[in-house]
Amino acid sequence: CIAGLEVLAQEQVATRLGQRGLKEREIVFHEILGDAYFEQGEYKKAFDPYYVVLDLAEELNLDPLFLSKINIKLGDTADEEGLEIDQISKYYHQALDVLSGAPNSFEKSYREIHAEQLLAYICERQGDCETVIPNLSYLLTRAQILGQVAETEQQHEDLTKLILDIYNNMGISYGNRGFFNHSLPMFAKAIDLAEAKHNPRCTTFYLNMVDDLIRIGDFDRGLQ
Repeated sequence: CIAGLEVLAQEQVATRLGQRGLKEREIVFHEILGDAYFEQGEYKKAFDPYYVVLDLAEELNLDPLFLSKINIKLGDTADEEGLEIDQISKYYHQALDVLSGAPNSFEKSYREIHAEQLLAYICERQGDCETVIPNLSYLLTRAQILGQVAETEQQHEDLTKLILDIYNNMGISYGNRGFFNHSLPMFAKAIDLAEAKHNPRCTTFYLNMVDDLIRIGDFDRGLQ
């Protein structure tokens, strides 16, 4: 009788492990599907796969770092789909909330800075003029300090993209307030870093700089 119960228990464990393995594969598949829809600009279709990933990840009690990544992807999708600001920021706040339970690491710090700079730019779009620039400046300092402990090529690449975003968003924020003596240097820093790292977003930063040069009437520099 006991031997039979032991066999049954082992079969149940094997079944559970099998179910978990299937769910983990399902997570991988749906994340890839969501990413594919996002890259193709089919943002509305990307929501469902990402929601499946989030539900399964929470059910399996996966790493908070992974949960934060999916929440950020949902926030980016909501932004591209043109949803309300509150709906977009909800996902970025959720990303930060789940990170609070993660142990300190490079990845945790990176994702915190990433989510916080996205929220800062959301505030900018809402017209919150008092906190955006100080927050972005603080996040830039954190990102630069984090770069001193980056070890892998992927970590350096991720940080470069993040710092480029912060430079660009600071430039936009300064320009929106008419502080062109501050916005233009931010775009210049973004351009220099993008060119040094062969980042294709360099064109975007040039165009943002040209917009501000036109606004101050410096058409010669804008044409250059």
